[in-house]
Amino acid sequence: RMVDARVRSLCTARSIRHVNSSTRVLDLSNSPDLICDNLMCAKVGELCLCRFAIALPKLHNITDLRLRANGIDRWPELWRLEKLQRLDLSDNRIHDLPPELSRLRALEELNLSRNLLSHIPINTLNAIPHLRVVDVRGNEAAVSQRLSELLNMAVLT
Repeated sequence: RMVDARVRSLCTARSIRHVNSSTRVLDLSNSPDLICDNLMCAKVGELCLCRFAIALPKLHNITDLRLRANGIDRWPELWRLEKLQRLDLSDNRIHDLPPELSRLRALEELNLSRNLLSHIPINTLNAIPHLRVVDVRGNEAAVSQRLSELLNMAVLT
């Protein structure tokens, strides 16, 4: 067990700068990495996903992505992360789920708790073949009511 914990810690990064080909878990929860420091950008000093987008090609082996509590209000372009199994976007300001989400074919767990969701596209979630857990606690009540239509999934409401 000690070896497993060491291997996991070696495969985990808490900064985009520390990602390499062996990184499997990227924890950018409440991360300064997502605050823009480009003086030429209109969002300098604010949340900006441009650094994340630039780093996407390096993230191809990521299986667990944690973007909790960053104030994210739009979806980063995650569709290229073909190995992604767990995605945590809890405690953000996300309003909707894009249809491109269904391109995350390996996704097993999706945490969208405590966002601003008012609608869930059931067909999009049902199109993700391995998705088994969806957490939407802390969103509008209408979201929870529609989730009974999800197939083969544990839903946390």
